[in-house]
Amino acid sequence: AVERHRTAQLEARAELNNPGARVLEPGYEFTGDENAPTLPRPEELADYHADLGSKCPSDIDIDSSVRKYCTEVLGNDDAEKTVLVLGNSHAQQWIPAIKTYAQDHNWRVIAYVGQGCFYTEASQQPKTQPHCAGWFEHSEHLLTSNDFDTVFLQGTFASVESERVNENLTSAIRRLTGRGTTVVGIRDNPRFKEGLTQCALTLGRDDPQCTQVPPAVRQDDPQKALADGIDGYVTVDMTSFICPGGSCHPVIGNVYVFADTNHLSAPYGESLIDAFGDQLTEALS
Repeated sequence: AVERHRTAQLEARAELNNPGARVLEPGYEFTGDENAPTLPRPEELADYHADLGSKCPSDIDIDSSVRKYCTEVLGNDDAEKTVLVLGNSHAQQWIPAIKTYAQDHNWRVIAYVGQGCFYTEASQQPKTQPHCAGWFEHSEHLLTSNDFDTVFLQGTFASVESERVNENLTSAIRRLTGRGTTVVGIRDNPRFKEGLTQCALTLGRDDPQCTQVPPAVRQDDPQKALADGIDGYVTVDMTSFICPGGSCHPVIGNVYVFADTNHLSAPYGESLIDAFGDQLTEALS
């Protein structure tokens, strides 16, 4: 009971004490408690998977063998658009931002998420994730048999050393846009050999070893040329809010930025909702 009460107090004060990426907005002034605990608490770091909503609706045409990967994030009988979030956990982490934007724009949101899978080609699915072969195999049927106005997917693939656009993904994007579907490529977030948050918990958040500059952060979004060349393909790049000024810090706005070596923490992802929405509005305009 004490622990639940403490958690409730931290959450109630989080908007003031733990603004996260909101501190990067022009003119932001911190008015919270400078001694407030940094969120998420260490024991909550692993809880970064965004809520995928309810089971797949009956009107979505999808093979029964992979229906378990389909969910309805936001239902809306009078939706102006139906959009799909397609990919793995790196697409899933943007669902809170996409859902908020969808609520404001009268959209319905469906997700098709396979943990550890890549929307590229069959041969590139991780051998350690045997379910990905079926997930990918039936993705094309899902896309061609349902009328999705917009598809959100992971547009680049980052590693510790580099970041690239996959050629097979480029072909898939052309197929989608050729059918009149708008595709939003979300730039992948940086990845690290060792977690910055874990470093901060061990050495302290201000230790210089816990701030890194991955090679991918030094370059422009690799999707730019692709977006310039494909009508209907637009991009969202949140790198400047994840690693502002080209450096990746363990803590921004009293929030741990990363949950592990390659995922954003849930509170930091939620603090990016407004910035994500602004970029999406600009991209779709």
